[in-house]
Amino acid sequence: MQNQKKLTVSDLSFTYANSDAPAVSGASFEISAGELALVCGATGSGKSTLLNALCPAVRPGGTLKGRAEWDGVPTDSLAPLTIGFVRQDPASSLPADTVERCLALAPENARFPRSLIRRRVAETAAAFGLSSKLFESVDAL
Repeated sequence: MQNQKKLTVSDLSFTYANSDAPAVSGASFEISAGELALVCGATGSGKSTLLNALCPAVRPGGTLKGRAEWDGVPTDSLAPLTIGFVRQDPASSLPADTVERCLALAPENARFPRSLIRRRVAETAAAFGLSSKLFESVDAL
C-alpha cells in the first residue's frame, strides 16, 4: 500500500493576540489526502479559529502552540495555498465577482506567470464545464 499524505494535528492551541484564554485548546486529529472532514460545534466553539489557525495565509494574529504538519512538514513551512478549506457558506467567501477572477486568484497569489495563469484558468474552466461562464458573475452559477 502506498504511503498517503495526511494532515496531522497534535495538541494544537490558538490564542488571539488580544486574549489571555485560548480560543482552541488541545485539538488533535489526522485527515488523509482526499478525505472529506467536517468540523462541527456550537457557535463560538472555535471551529473557524481552528481552520484559520491551520492555514498560515489566513491565520489571525495570535499564538499557535502544538503541532500541525502536512506529510511531516510543519504547515508554516509550506508554500502558500497548500492547505485550504471551504467555509460553511462558500458563496459568502468567494474572493472575486466573476468566475474567471475566482479561478485566477490562487495562481496569481502564487505569483505564476500571466501566461500560465491564463492557461490554468482555461483548463480548470473546461474541466468543470465553466468555459462559457468565465466572465459571468459567480452569483449566476
